[in-house]
Amino acid sequence: MTLGRRRMLMGVASLVTVGAMALAPGSAIAAGHGGRKGGGGGETTVANNLSVPAVFVDNPGFGLTTADLQVPTGEPSSGYQVPGEYFVQGINHWQAEFEVVPAGVATATAAWGDNLTGSASLAAGHPIRVEMALTDDQVVLPGYTVVKLDTTVADRLAPYGTKAIPGPDGTYTAETTDMPARVWVAGATLSVTDPAGATTTFPMPGEINATGAVVFGYNWRPSEPGGYTLAFHVPAGSVNITNSTTLAVTVKSGSGGGRGGGGGGRR
Repeated sequence: MTLGRRRMLMGVASLVTVGAMALAPGSAIAAGHGGRKGGGGGETTVANNLSVPAVFVDNPGFGLTTADLQVPTGEPSSGYQVPGEYFVQGINHWQAEFEVVPAGVATATAAWGDNLTGSASLAAGHPIRVEMALTDDQVVLPGYTVVKLDTTVADRLAPYGTKAIPGPDGTYTAETTDMPARVWVAGATLSVTDPAGATTTFPMPGEINATGAVVFGYNWRPSEPGGYTLAFHVPAGSVNITNSTTLAVTVKSGSGGGRGGGGGGRR
């Protein structure tokens, strides 16, 4: 199916209002960071804005109701460690484009979170953030680049925003960038096979992370050291995944510093 045809599918979705799909409690909610222009204080946030375009299988998720690109609303903020004016998650609202496709149409490449495939130490008894990103390189749609604005703050606590560009009339806009779309489908799971060979399966719901990308996530706390096998699954026939979704990891004794708790592993 061509990109043009897949864009046409979205004509129906833009007319339908849907409720939020299943999420881990609070998984798409981030701590608020109030605008710093003039010393503004923090405020309670809503879900992170969708900044990386997405392909939703069968139905839109996360309470999204229109597929169209939405420009940032409200005034930008400044005074963060990263200089400049920014539209900020939890203060301003914007949205990348998305489309809805039937089951079996999306083709995706799978990528585990960096904390699982890099040099980070995974420790027994410590929370380990397990994330999976599915990307459909055949669908390229406009979105917004979001950056961490305080680089010395932990990822899960830092403010994130997209650059605000001043215009001659004193208003601000944000630059869009064409990006490969992330893929989301309901019913994804994570299977964990422990050192003794026993396998346990957990739900792996989606969330929109701080950079505005759709990821599947689970907070895993292995009880003992050893070799584990992680396997990511989507419902049969829903998404055509082109590479392996199985990963072997080594968990060390609890004296190590486990990466997790929602701060690491972003894709």
